[in-house]
Amino acid sequence: MGLAGPVAGSPHPVLARRNTLDVDRRAAGRGGDAPPGATRSASNTLSNFIRTARSGPTVRPKPLGEAGRPHAVRSTAPHGPKGPAPPAEGRRRPALHARERAPYRCEAPARVSLSPRMERVPEPELMDDEAQSIAYAKADFSASNQMFVDGFIDECSAHLGAVVDLGCGPGDIDIRLARASRSIAITAVDGSPPMLAIAERAVRSAGLESRIRLLHGVLPGLPLEAHRFDAVVSKDLLHHLPDPRALWSEVARLGRPGGTVYVMDLVRPQNRESAQRIVDAVAPHEDPILREDFLNSLCAAFTVDEVAQQLRDVRLDLQVARVSDRHMLITGSLK
Repeated sequence: MGLAGPVAGSPHPVLARRNTLDVDRRAAGRGGDAPPGATRSASNTLSNFIRTARSGPTVRPKPLGEAGRPHAVRSTAPHGPKGPAPPAEGRRRPALHARERAPYRCEAPARVSLSPRMERVPEPELMDDEAQSIAYAKADFSASNQMFVDGFIDECSAHLGAVVDLGCGPGDIDIRLARASRSIAITAVDGSPPMLAIAERAVRSAGLESRIRLLHGVLPGLPLEAHRFDAVVSKDLLHHLPDPRALWSEVARLGRPGGTVYVMDLVRPQNRESAQRIVDAVAPHEDPILREDFLNSLCAAFTVDEVAQQLRDVRLDLQVARVSDRHMLITGSLK
């Protein structure tokens, strides 16, 4: 790729034309010493210089790349003592790759200003409205629920026994867990009476009453024995809590030493428009009540960094990672 301007050390184009003009004038003034065509060359150069002075210096176009965009061009010319020259007024300058430079004096790459992530907007802790509970229970979250169950079984299949599910909702996770492993006995906890009523009907219909115990309770301070469970699981509860320590304190209290923690929750998008796009992609035809609740839940969710800080604050040595466009996973073993 050729340069779109002079190499460092070569004269500026306008100055070069002035030097040529002086040489031609001197050559023309020597009469017989001037080479053939010198007078004509001086006249042409003078005309060019006058046109340049009137219209400004000639700007060589940068070679065009894909889609008509100019290639960035390397230049070995150093910056001046005051740094790169500012861009011309009223003209937007494209950002350049860190290793690419513009011709002549290099301009600093344009800074890309990303809008800050929206602040968390808490939602009601309990989904205790019957219409909300019914809309949630009817929604198809089978893909993410099955992903949760499969991951949990793979994580701790060697010691599955007593499991507590915090925020069980309509009970779909617990039914899938019980069917996936015959050794599991589940205590499923939720603070919403309408949601527990839906879960009770689902568990009875699945014939799993002997292996899934439903319990009404609110975090923290559940009426359950400390360090009794081999695993503590939770899906999509964290973003409902005004204070996330309510979940993490119960996780630490209920799980036995060496027990498994497996928690999945939503990740707050960059802005409300991004949250709406997720709702439209995941639940385009769901009940409007559910779509509104889903949008509110995304806006109430935490970020991965925020959850990592929560874990440090309560001294839980767990790992947190984003696992999909809208979910994070918190896993590990209790000390």
